[in-house]
Amino acid sequence: MGGNYELNEIKAFCYFNLWTRTNPSIAQALLIDDEATLSKSSFNRSNPTKVFVHGWRMNGHSDVSMLTLRNEFLIKEDCNFIAFDWESFAATDYFSSAAKIRPIGVFTGDFLNFLIKQGLNVSQLHIIGFSLGAHIAGKAGFRVNVPVPRITGLDPAYPGFSIDNTDARLDVTDAQFVDIIHTNSDSLLNGGLSFTTSIGHVDFWPNGGIVQPGCSLISCSHYRALIYFTESINTKKPFTSTKCSTHMDWYIGLCANNTQTAMGFSVSTSAKGDYFLLTNVKAPFALG
Repeated sequence: MGGNYELNEIKAFCYFNLWTRTNPSIAQALLIDDEATLSKSSFNRSNPTKVFVHGWRMNGHSDVSMLTLRNEFLIKEDCNFIAFDWESFAATDYFSSAAKIRPIGVFTGDFLNFLIKQGLNVSQLHIIGFSLGAHIAGKAGFRVNVPVPRITGLDPAYPGFSIDNTDARLDVTDAQFVDIIHTNSDSLLNGGLSFTTSIGHVDFWPNGGIVQPGCSLISCSHYRALIYFTESINTKKPFTSTKCSTHMDWYIGLCANNTQTAMGFSVSTSAKGDYFLLTNVKAPFALG
């Protein structure tokens, strides 16, 4: 498939949905390079902008987990919450969806470049991607013409990707700070869906990062990354995490006096390395 045709196809079937405190429940559609539509919308250039990229078999307009994330962000602060909706390509078989990640990420980055030209406050830009969406977020961040402050990867999808090919996946060159939450990190053969190794500036491994308490289905553990992050935005109790070189060292108490930070929204951007923590079996999940 030719590059221009592919990009035109993506442009025709992908959408950017905006919610703010002015329009907290009814989305406004934004279009790349459409200044008139942007100026008529409730987009506020000086407010923080949160961009969420959904995963496989999800959407960016009515998915309940995405809407819950939107609500938490709008409670937290007056911001632009933009969900990138690539449902048409996320509804196919997994590997067909994965094959589209790079051009979709380029398209998303071009949209952000358009917003930047229109005065977007880049210092308050935060891109959050779940599963396959984490890699779209990475490619978008890499495409943006100025350094993106932060990308959060929520259980970044592993099947079809590799550690070595950083051009195809989210990695530390895509933003000034990349934080990763692993909740289902094992090989596909062992019932895992996300990267088994650290790929961010800081990587969090709640409950060891493979199977989450209370989950019997793979999808349950996978989605917990998004659920934990969503809870972290307004939680009274932080997801306090401890730095350690391995899960076993942390488990047997060798890292009890090490550096700590909060997993999720309030993470310290100076945190580096691997962090471990426990959670509750059901919401609220944070233990403080």
